[in-house]
Amino acid sequence: MAGQGNLYITTRDEAAIGHLFLQNGRWRNQQLVNANWVRDSFSDIVPISAVDPYADFYGYMWYTRAEPVEGRPVPVHFASGNGGNKIYVVPSKDMVVAITSSAYRKGYGQRRSQDILLRILAAASDSN
Repeated sequence: MAGQGNLYITTRDEAAIGHLFLQNGRWRNQQLVNANWVRDSFSDIVPISAVDPYADFYGYMWYTRAEPVEGRPVPVHFASGNGGNKIYVVPSKDMVVAITSSAYRKGYGQRRSQDILLRILAAASDSN
C-alpha cells in the first residue's frame, strides 16, 4: 500500500498499527505509544462532517465516524490513505479492519472501503 507521503506498508502492517491503537498503545505487553496520545488521537477535535461525507471528526491523524449498524451508531476511528486504503479501529467490537486498495484517482476507493466496513460490521452484529 502507498499512503500519503509514500509510506509503503502491507495489509498485515496496517492491521498491526490498528491493533496497537485498539490496545491503547500496547504491543505484546509493552507500552509503545503513550495511552494518552492514543486517546487524544481518537478525540473529536475538528468537526468535518459538513465537508467530508465519510467522517464526522478529525483527531491526530485519525478520523472518527459514527457508523449506523442495526439502527445504532457505532463509533469507528480510521486512518485514511490514497485510493481507499484504510485502517479501521472499532473499540466497541474489539475489532480492526485493514483494507488495502489501488483505486487511485478512480473516485470510488473511499466509498468502496466504507461499504466493506459496513458489511463487516453488519455481519459481526448478526453473529452476536
